[in-house]
Amino acid sequence: MTIETAKPIPWRQIAWNGIRFSAPADWETGKIGLRYLELETETGPVMEVKWNRVKGRFSHKAHLRRLAGLQKRHLRKSFQKMTLPAPWENALDGYFASGFSWQSDAISAKGVLMYSLESRTATLIQFYHQNATVVEYTAPRLLASFRDQTSDAFTPLTMFDIRAEIPGEFGLQRFRFEAGQYELNFSSRRKQLRMFRWSPAAILLRRQDLRTMARDSFYPKDKQTPQWLQSDAATVEGRMTPASAAARIVSRIGRRPAYRIFRLWHEVEKNRILGVQISGRNPVDRGLFLGICERYETI
Repeated sequence: MTIETAKPIPWRQIAWNGIRFSAPADWETGKIGLRYLELETETGPVMEVKWNRVKGRFSHKAHLRRLAGLQKRHLRKSFQKMTLPAPWENALDGYFASGFSWQSDAISAKGVLMYSLESRTATLIQFYHQNATVVEYTAPRLLASFRDQTSDAFTPLTMFDIRAEIPGEFGLQRFRFEAGQYELNFSSRRKQLRMFRWSPAAILLRRQDLRTMARDSFYPKDKQTPQWLQSDAATVEGRMTPASAAARIVSRIGRRPAYRIFRLWHEVEKNRILGVQISGRNPVDRGLFLGICERYETI
């Protein structure tokens, strides 16, 4: 008689709006905000992470006191500062970190409030647990993989089935994750960046070709025809510029960006369509645009 041993669960990377870490592959993203993630399994939430840039002086004591005050009334008495377990402390080398815990009749949690002097980012991570495995084994490995990317030239993004690298000048403003369509909107001082993902591509392309999808997504109300830089069954790329000198002047003082460059392409084997557009009041650097496209894919 042979005893079957359980296969170890693989880990995957999650990167979102300035932070990244590795987590068990069966921890799915349940809730998502601009600076908030909740991961869950079939049994419910297992982890929560919040982060933000800090202006001025950061105080662990003040933030922990505020965190305790934000708890529901019946949890406030159980909220307490916790000495960090040695594996957690070793994993968080380079961060100023304080531990905390709380419990209710249904669930308990242990967490850490951490601060990076280099990036001036404060992060709260807490693990919900019904057994000791998460805290003892999973948490130290996850914490050791945690990085904030706010000071990097490129910000990695890995969420659901998309992976990209976003130039540091662009900040995430809005997002939408729906079953058939993802949309991410970023902005810098002078430019806007939009990124799309559609699925399933095979069904969508029976109804319309990539040119039609580009028009509906990137210039639905514009009467101007783009200059097509590439157009075939797998990829379309176009550019739009002001038609006259007067239009160029208006574009620099107006609110609506007149310069655009966009691309849609079909990942045939993955049955996905990806799209990228950069727009602004001044001509868009095509090298910047191509770099974003080259680093954007589904996984």
